[in-house]
Amino acid sequence: MRMGPAVPAGYLRAAALAVLVSGCQNAGQDRVLGIAATSEVRGLAYFDADRSRSFDTTDTRMPGLRVFLSARGTSVTVATAVSDAAGALRFEGVPVGRYDVSVDQASAGDTVVVVRVDTAQIDLAPGDTVPVTVGVSYPLVTVADVRSAVAGRRVFVAGVALTGANVYADTTAHMVAQSGPLRLVRVFSGLFAAGDSVLARGTVGLRDGQSVLRDVSVFTVGIGTLSAPDSLATATVTNANGGVLDAGLVRAGSTFQDSARVGRDLALNVNDGSGVLRVLLDADITFQLAYLVNPARVIATGVLVPAPAPGTWYLKPRSDLDLEIRVDVLPTVQVRQAPVGTRVFVDGVALSRPNLFGDSTFHVADSAGAIRVVRTVQGNIFAGDSIRVAGTVATRDGQVVISIPTTFRLGLGTVPIARLVTAAEAASAIGGVLDGALVRVRGTIQDTSTNAVGDFRAVLLEGTDSITVVLDGDIGFSTAGWAVGVMADVQGLLVPESGIWVVKPRAPGDVLDP
Repeated sequence: MRMGPAVPAGYLRAAALAVLVSGCQNAGQDRVLGIAATSEVRGLAYFDADRSRSFDTTDTRMPGLRVFLSARGTSVTVATAVSDAAGALRFEGVPVGRYDVSVDQASAGDTVVVVRVDTAQIDLAPGDTVPVTVGVSYPLVTVADVRSAVAGRRVFVAGVALTGANVYADTTAHMVAQSGPLRLVRVFSGLFAAGDSVLARGTVGLRDGQSVLRDVSVFTVGIGTLSAPDSLATATVTNANGGVLDAGLVRAGSTFQDSARVGRDLALNVNDGSGVLRVLLDADITFQLAYLVNPARVIATGVLVPAPAPGTWYLKPRSDLDLEIRVDVLPTVQVRQAPVGTRVFVDGVALSRPNLFGDSTFHVADSAGAIRVVRTVQGNIFAGDSIRVAGTVATRDGQVVISIPTTFRLGLGTVPIARLVTAAEAASAIGGVLDGALVRVRGTIQDTSTNAVGDFRAVLLEGTDSITVVLDGDIGFSTAGWAVGVMADVQGLLVPESGIWVVKPRAPGDVLDP
C-alpha cells in the first residue's frame, strides 16, 4: 500500500482545535466549529499558624475553603473550587485566559482572615497546570484592639518582647507595641528574649481586671528595639498611672522601708516621698540582697503586674540586673556626728572579731578613724577582714557607737599599724577621738591586780601620766613577767571602762614586752 507524505505535528494540534464542516443542506456554504482550549489550576489551602505567609511545619491544611476564579478585572466567576480534607484545591477544564483568584471569606469563617494568595492573578495558556496557594490565619491587631476586644477572640499581636521566655514561674511574659504594652499569660511555646521582635498568637481575655492575651504561642521574628524605661515617681508606678501603664516596663524606687513575703515571692516597700511602691521579687529568680537593710535605697526596673488590692500594681524585676541596691557609706568621723538613731553604713577593716571580750562588741577602722560596733551576734568576722557594717547610731559609755549591726564580709583587708600614743593621750583618748582605735602604749608597771572575773589589770606609768592595760581572762594571756617596776610595751584596743580609758590587747601577740 502506498503511503502519503507525513503530516506535521503542528497541523495535528491545529486540527484538534477546528473541524471543517461542508455541504450543510440548510446553509449552502462551509462552516468552521471552534473548540476552546482548556487548562487546569491546582492549589493548597492552609491555616498559617505562625503568620509567616509560607506553608511550613507549624501550619495545617485547611478543608472547606471556597476559592473563585474570575475573569480578570471583572466580578464574573468562571470557576469555583472547595478545598478537600487535605486542603487540596482543583479547577479542571478552565478555558485559557487571564484570571483573578479570590477567596470566599464566608467559607473561612469570621475568626480568620486571608493572609496569602499566591498567585492572586494567573494567565492560563493551553494545557497549563498552574499552582495556587491560599493561606488564612487569625487577624493581626494592635494592643489597643486587644484592650477593646471581646474576650475569646483569637488574634496575633506584633511587638517587642519586654521579658524572655520562662522568666517567671507563672508562665507570663510581656511585650510592647506602638499602642502600648500587653501581658501574655499561659505562654506555653516559643523561645524568645527581651528585645526580640515577636508575633504573639493567643486569645483575648481578662486577668486581675486587665486585658491580656492568654494561651499564647510566641514566634520570634528578629531583633527588635527595646527603649529605655521611663523613670517615674513611686506613686505613679503603684497605680500604673491609672492603669495606663499596665504590663509596661518602668523604672522607679527610692528609700527602702521594709519587706514582706507574698506567697513564695518577696515584696520590698520603697518610697520616694510620693507614695509606697511594692517591688515584687520572683522566688525563682536569684537576687543579691546582701545590702537590703536600712538605710539602703532600692532602684528597680521591671514590668508592672496587678497586685491583689484593686487599683494597685507591683513592679516586677526580670533579673538581678534590674535591681539596684544603693547605700551611702559614711566615714567614721561623720558617723560620730550623726544623730542617735540614724541608720548608717561604714566600710573598713575589722580590728577584732565579734564578742572577743565577751561583751558582743568588735571594732572597725577606716581612713578617718575607728568606732566600736556593739550588740552584734555575728561571729564570722575576724581581725583583718574588709567589712561593711550597717547599723544604728547609738551611745555607750558616753561614746558614739554603731548598734545592732548587720555586717558583710567584703574580703581580706589590711589591719592598720597600731598608733603609738603617750599615756596621757591614751588616758583621755584625745577627747574621745581615739575611742575604739588600735593604739600602742609604753610605760613602767606601777601596779597589778586581778578582778573577780579573772581579768588581769596593770597600771603603766609614763612620766607623771598613767594608763591601765587589761588582759582579758578569756583570752589566755601569760602574766608571769608582769611585775612592778618592769617596762611594758603593748598594743590593743582603746575603750572606756568604768569611767576611765583602758587598753585591751586582743591576743598574746599584742604584748610586745614583757
